[in-house]
Amino acid sequence: MKRSGKSDTLAAKRLSLRDFVIQRVDELKPRKSQKDIAAEAGYPSQNMISQLKLGTSKLAIDRVPLLAKALDVDPAYLLRLAFGQYYTGETIEFLDQVYTGQTTDNEREILNFIREVSGDRDPKLNEGSKALLREAFGVASADEDTTAQSA
Repeated sequence: MKRSGKSDTLAAKRLSLRDFVIQRVDELKPRKSQKDIAAEAGYPSQNMISQLKLGTSKLAIDRVPLLAKALDVDPAYLLRLAFGQYYTGETIEFLDQVYTGQTTDNEREILNFIREVSGDRDPKLNEGSKALLREAFGVASADEDTTAQSA
């Protein structure tokens, strides 16, 4: 397996589950309380959410799907953060490769770069990002292809 050293940079910048939960609970405050989040995640009280925010408890892997839904985040992203509570270094790198599917070394390098520059925050792909990626890879958009063919 090719090691570029870039995953070390990514691991150093990876957002902790603790920091992520703090951020998401704060972002969701206008829509739902910490108590609401806890209930949606299947916790009897908000204490577990408080403990996750304090970093005094770890998120059990079997709780990831419900908490992801309660926090309105991608479960795969939350799972990556949860793994970070239990594993480090090469184990995290291995799990990232397994859970990002069958990707080439080049695709993993691109994905790791996106994670690095986004602060590992799971950015959404919007039309502006798509246009920049098309330009970076020298690919015309479907609209441009249609326009060029009809001209």
